[in-house]
Order: sequence, then structure tokens, then C-alpha cells
Amino acid sequence: MSKYLFNYSSVAVDDLAVARVYEQIGLKKVWEGVHPVFGANAVMMATGKGGTLLLDLPSASHPAVKRLAGSKERNLHIALLCEDLAAQRERCRQSRFVKTLTDDFEGPTGRSLAVELDIGSGSLWMEFTEGLDRLVSDTGSGFECVDSVAMVARSRRDIIEPIESVSLPRNTAAGDGYFKVLDAINDIVVMDWHYLEVNEPTRDKGVMANFLDRMGGPGVFGVNYVPKNMKEFVETAKRFSIDMNTQEPIQLMVEVRGKEYGCAEIITVNPRATGGARVFVLRPLQYPWQLVA
Repeated sequence: MSKYLFNYSSVAVDDLAVARVYEQIGLKKVWEGVHPVFGANAVMMATGKGGTLLLDLPSASHPAVKRLAGSKERNLHIALLCEDLAAQRERCRQSRFVKTLTDDFEGPTGRSLAVELDIGSGSLWMEFTEGLDRLVSDTGSGFECVDSVAMVARSRRDIIEPIESVSLPRNTAAGDGYFKVLDAINDIVVMDWHYLEVNEPTRDKGVMANFLDRMGGPGVFGVNYVPKNMKEFVETAKRFSIDMNTQEPIQLMVEVRGKEYGCAEIITVNPRATGGARVFVLRPLQYPWQLVA
């Protein structure tokens, strides 16, 4: 088991009533309260492993949340579980990328700290909670897990190096997955079932470059969920009139070491339906780290 586990990521929404959409597609509400750092009313939505925290933007006091008002992309931060919070604090103190390091606080899942990382032309907030047994989860969810968090930067190193400085190193054998349809190449940080993915645009006017332009700088652009049954998810989404960019899954191809593979079957939920979070629902097929020695 990794000494870090993914716990949840967050998105700032205009109205917490959008939690109903997450419930309709299969997540479970497991916590309500106020996030002590971001100063916002919040609702935690869980999959079987990992979750999504909805932050109420109108109630937020923290500038990092408030600046997302009016933005087309509202993903904010990533929360990981760690074994020892004191050791994690020391690691953050030693990082040259740290802009802000909070005091300890009682977060949605336990004693935590938050750190703001300098990622070049922007910031990435990460939260660390002590205890690998503090995982956000609900076995009644229609999703197995939060498969991954997808990020984008002009250069992969802009995000990868700050993350490496405070948590896990990237998996060098797993990176360099080239997605022609997205005009992007990636680096990967693997944590058990979950991975953090940082994409670098390979073309100025491609899909990934457009994500970067929409966001106005580097950061999180999407979250990937694995459904227990893809067919049932599609039927449920259509029954509740959830806005999807494609009505059926498409196969996402990846090129690794000069060979092309079917990475996943994937369907995109439009951010308008989820309050600003770009949600991808996918069934993993062949991931790069499963294809290389």
C-alpha cells in the first residue's frame, strides 16, 4: 500500500443543490459542514473509494474559492491521506514550491493541513489528512472509485515537480502516454487504485490547450469515475436528463513507446450539469503502467 492515498478533490459550485445531480448519477452524500480553511459550506459525495467535495462558492471566505466565481472551470484542490501529519508538515516546509502552509485543522475526514503550491503561472492547493483509514467511501455508490484526477499545464514539470516535493514521485515508467485525440502527453503519479495525471499540450490549438485556455492557467480540469456498470450509468444519466457530451462511451486511445492501445471507454458529463466540474466516467482497458515493464 502507498504511504499516500487519494481521498477526494473539490469543486466550487454556485448552489449546493447540485449535489442532487451527483446523487442521481450514483454518488452518495456522506458529510455536510463547513470547510475550515476555505470557509465554505460543503457537501461530501462518495464513491466506493474516494469522493468529491462540493464547496458552496457564495458562502466561501477564502480568495482561492472566491476567484472561481464566473469561471467556466471550478475544480479547486486535491486531498490525500498520509501516515504521519507531522512528517508531512516537515516535508512541506522543506519544499521550495510552498507558498502557503496552514496550521493543523479538523477537516471533513480528520486532522489535516493544507498547502498552496506554486505551479508557475498559478497555484495548486493540496490537503493532507492523517490516517490511511480515513478514506471517503460508500459501498452503496454506483461507482467503484475515483479513478484519477486530471490536470493540465503548459509544461508537465510545472505541476509534477511541486507535487513530487510534498508527496509521491511520478512513475517514470508509466508516463509519456500520448493521446492524439487530446493533443496531449502525460506524466503520472500512481497511488494504489488512483492516479494523478498531468497533461502537457502537444499542439497550441488542440483539446488540451483549449482546457488550459478556459481555465486561465494550470490546474485540475477533470475527475474520472469508474462505474460499477457502464450501461446502467448511461441509462440512469439519460433518465435524469444529465447533459453528456457524448450519448455513448467512446474508446480513448493512447500511444506508449510507439504502440497504440485502447486506454479506456469514456463518456463526458458536461460541466454545466455538475456545477462546474468536468466529470469523466470511464471503464479502464489498458493503462500505460500496465503495458511497460
